[in-house]
Amino acid sequence: MDARKAGAFWSIQAHEKEATGLCLSSYCADLMVTASVDETVKVWDIKDKEPKLVTVKNLNIGPIYTLTACPDVPYVFCAGGSKKDNHMYLWDTRENEQGK
Repeated sequence: MDARKAGAFWSIQAHEKEATGLCLSSYCADLMVTASVDETVKVWDIKDKEPKLVTVKNLNIGPIYTLTACPDVPYVFCAGGSKKDNHMYLWDTRENEQGK
């Protein structure tokens, strides 16, 4: 959404449950990552009029409640979840198994 204009650029149904995090990469202008209590994070290509899903990953940390981008490494994100024994996950999106 552009606050200077009325209406949204686009909207997506990103997850099966509530989305709890949205992060735009400060290094890659077309990269967006979302997180959800459905226990997944998703990487989106947002360069066109309609976002395209790049990959989905279950981080195995339970429902995810927070998401942030690493300020020093462009493709690394940190997510926090509710699973007691493994409640934080650092993810380098370049190590995507689906992309290999």
